[in-house]
Amino acid sequence: MRDREAALQQLRQAASGMDWDAVPGAFFRLLYGLPATLQLDAARFPMRRYLRAFEERWPGITWPSHLLADTAAWLTQNHLALPDEPGETGPADAAFLEGCDALVVAVSRQEEPGVLTSSCVYCADRGIDAHFVAVWEQDDPEAVRLWAGQADLQGQDLASLLEGRTALDNEAARRTRRAEWLALVEFLDQQAVAAAPGVADVARMERDLQRWADQEYSLLLR
Repeated sequence: MRDREAALQQLRQAASGMDWDAVPGAFFRLLYGLPATLQLDAARFPMRRYLRAFEERWPGITWPSHLLADTAAWLTQNHLALPDEPGETGPADAAFLEGCDALVVAVSRQEEPGVLTSSCVYCADRGIDAHFVAVWEQDDPEAVRLWAGQADLQGQDLASLLEGRTALDNEAARRTRRAEWLALVEFLDQQAVAAAPGVADVARMERDLQRWADQEYSLLLR
């Protein structure tokens, strides 16, 4: 229990201080070994918060709503295949769709503790990044077009044009990212995750975390 309390506090401190390099490890250690339903609820939380914005842009596309409502039922009906729609998206919606991919992996491989937890952390991170990048898209659409290769550079260097104008630089986006992570921490606190029993096999947890870190915290597909 104390280990989970420490991990929750580390996650809160990392989010509050915008120390994003410290977030994956703290979040992984917090979730690892918890019941799959609770880990999946944590993964879905930021995704559901972004869903309305996605549906407003894509009113005819309803499969993400069904996927988030009952992922197991979706898998029974559709196996591991997600629709190709929408095709062309901005970076915020692309992050959200990556979160959908991660949720499918988490549910389909929940008997593998390292894959379950890393996929849930990745899913939540993608949902939060969708919020984060959406603010950048709204606040500096020209920078987004430059980043996406959709604007004329007029012979100038892309790095110079984007200096100080990426999502990581955008103050409104940075505040949103921090707020969304802290909202997730509050949700986890309300679920009393810190009071859950500690991890039975800490060595295995650390091996699974190191394996994920070696893959640069990407989605584990094998």
